[in-house]
Amino acid sequence: MLAGHGPRPTGGGPTCWPRSASSPRLGLALPRTRVSQVSRTRTTISFDVSRIGVPVVIKASYFPWWHVAGAQGPWRIAPNAMVIVPTTHHVVASVGPRTIDAVARGISIDAIVGAVALLLVDRRRRNAAMTSAR
Repeated sequence: MLAGHGPRPTGGGPTCWPRSASSPRLGLALPRTRVSQVSRTRTTISFDVSRIGVPVVIKASYFPWWHVAGAQGPWRIAPNAMVIVPTTHHVVASVGPRTIDAVARGISIDAIVGAVALLLVDRRRRNAAMTSAR
């Protein structure tokens, strides 16, 4: 994670951030913040910051289903990261299963159960046909 490392193009952000149709060279100086107590799992990234309101770049791929507690954002930032603006000294970014994930798992399980059921029914029909043919 980085804090205060020069401007980068983002895919959004607070309304107070400058907007441009091109890639501007902004001389925006931000105060330094210290990021500590970083903890990362498969689905969460948590850390503490020394200053509230200073943007922090999280070096993890941005996906729309990331959510943060203790900060505004996240917003996509080039090249392949995300940026948040802490509103508390402890920030937790997490990604969890979405509704579509649960639906897809349910459909997959139903398909597997259906395929097994069809195989069993087919096997029983073949066995019944063989015994009646004898």
